[in-house]
Amino acid sequence: MKLRLMVLLSVLLFAAIANAQIVINEILYDTPGTDAHCFTEIKGTPGTDLTGYRLVGINGNVGSTGAYDSVLLSGVIPASGYFVVGQDAQVVNVTQVSTHCDWQNAASATGGHGDNLLLKNPSGQIIDAVGYGSFADPGAIWMGEPTDNRTASAPDPYSGESIARIPDGTDTNVNSADFQVHNPPTPGALNGGTVPTPVDRTLLQIRTNNTNGIPVDSGLYVRVHGVANVPSGLWQSGGLLDISIQDGLNAGVTLRGVNSTTVAVGDSITAQGYVSIYNGKTQIVPPYFQVTNHGAAHIALPDPIVCTTGELRNSGESYEGMLVQIVGAILGSNQNWPLLDSAASINLDDGTGIITLRIEKGTDLDGWTNPPQPGDRITVTGIAGQYDFNSPYTEYFQISPRGQADVVSSEVGERPAPSVANGFALEMAYPNPFNRSTDIRYSIPRGEVATITVHDVMGRLVATLGSDVREAGKVSWNGRNTNGITAAGGLYIVRMTGRSVALTQKILYLP
Repeated sequence: MKLRLMVLLSVLLFAAIANAQIVINEILYDTPGTDAHCFTEIKGTPGTDLTGYRLVGINGNVGSTGAYDSVLLSGVIPASGYFVVGQDAQVVNVTQVSTHCDWQNAASATGGHGDNLLLKNPSGQIIDAVGYGSFADPGAIWMGEPTDNRTASAPDPYSGESIARIPDGTDTNVNSADFQVHNPPTPGALNGGTVPTPVDRTLLQIRTNNTNGIPVDSGLYVRVHGVANVPSGLWQSGGLLDISIQDGLNAGVTLRGVNSTTVAVGDSITAQGYVSIYNGKTQIVPPYFQVTNHGAAHIALPDPIVCTTGELRNSGESYEGMLVQIVGAILGSNQNWPLLDSAASINLDDGTGIITLRIEKGTDLDGWTNPPQPGDRITVTGIAGQYDFNSPYTEYFQISPRGQADVVSSEVGERPAPSVANGFALEMAYPNPFNRSTDIRYSIPRGEVATITVHDVMGRLVATLGSDVREAGKVSWNGRNTNGITAAGGLYIVRMTGRSVALTQKILYLP
């Protein structure tokens, strides 16, 4: 059932990406005496049209019917980046007046019945959710973030105080981490908070997830480095940077935020921002989003990692944000190739499992005059991604080509050639990347012998897989060094050496 929903969910990707930068930034729902001057502040990209969006109040009391009031929004986010819905015209910097934005006070700390405020797009999709007050009663209605942790609610302030994202715009998808009591309230203005000191992280570190597929560093302000595999302006425009970077063959991540930096494929990038997750995809996002382009990287972007559709479908976290290649897969017929200024999510299968070929508008792929047809066998190069609505985020992996050059016709059975010389052959490791064990098949001419070893990228010996091996066979590596200690995750080199030959191949270990 979940598989059949994959295409429908992916179709919504483009619209949902635009929603990802819009958040409920500050709420004042309790003022002295009879409530007056209450407001809800929404923060987002200036110029974003919020017409048709809706704020919805949810009663958290046990036995309630849930939604008790709503405000239909109209207008665009001002140049300040703040859209303020005020209870009356006396609210400072008000954008829209509605008497319905006096939301319920949450229950006392012992009551266990907090309340929720939702922001929905015109399609009814929840794009932000704030649960405030105590939800100690297991029967209380919880619709905040994260969806599976009602103990992570925003505080319930005293009369005249607001709850606000501090630092301004922080969105780690954990209400308790993002919201603080704010006094005095600041509708239409910066909530305050100092610029944090970034924690240096490798891409492999921030791609480490818990059992629910959520990064263990979620909510952490980090500084990362990598090489761009997507140019700026391809996926998004208007000052919104939406690219991916990767660290060799170790790991990749998406950078997404308002930034005017120009980036080309192969540029060396340093980025700062908060680790976040959006529908299963790990991202570095605002606030305090910074991107520095150091120019062409000293270490070139590696060739795409060749994998099967089944490997991407079942082990997509190992590839997410990285440049990958699917060889000899059949294009599905579930959706037509997109017309100009349209997007599409089309099934792709090389016989090992169906994934989504995501064609975004704005590339030269939409409106292609002679695109591949259903049933064609194609080779696709692109960025591995994910679009999974529900935790645990372990499904719905996809590949997004960057242009027509990334989609080419493929012959049946085409696969990467093994390393061959003088009758010696070193087959491609499988699986690769791997996290438990990988197998490497080899062939050696009669009367010859060879040694098969694993080395790190500095050339240092890590493990010996076979000495004086002969003819044809298979060796395996479980990620341990010669002392039986688990090696660090990353790129390694398998080397087969004989009297007259030395063959190598790259493997990626993700413990």
